[in-house]
Amino acid sequence: MEKWIGGVSKIMMYVSVVMLFALLILGTADVIGRYFLNQPIIGTMELGQILLAAMVLLGWPYAQQEEAHIKADIFITRFPRRAQTVAHFVTSFLGFVLFALFAWRGVISAVASHKAGRLVYVINVPLGPLQLLVPLGAIVVCLVFITQMVQLYSRMKRRD
Repeated sequence: MEKWIGGVSKIMMYVSVVMLFALLILGTADVIGRYFLNQPIIGTMELGQILLAAMVLLGWPYAQQEEAHIKADIFITRFPRRAQTVAHFVTSFLGFVLFALFAWRGVISAVASHKAGRLVYVINVPLGPLQLLVPLGAIVVCLVFITQMVQLYSRMKRRD
């Protein structure tokens, strides 16, 4: 299960990197079109916002898996190893709860947007399916948190 979740988060990270590249190409093409050809690309700002949000949402699971987030561990490093493990477990559990709420509310928001027929301004793309990136990213982050909590729990049981 852990390898599968790691693989999914890695694929999502690669998709995020492709989106970053697309954002760079889109921005460059828009600048060239705007200033040299007097023909800007319509909807560049909206597409850029969508790509930026998607990059973050799809990159979250890999960042959590690699523990690449910023940690303020000034105090925690002074605790005994067992207390550090317990603190890490508690923060992982709180992160799990928070991202589970993101997933739940994200699905509700996406369904409401779809039912209302909301579109992305200027480019007229349905908003609902794009909003499903929030629960997708959040669900995979929750799975990463679960695997981390299982590892931490087994470490606590061994009295590491």
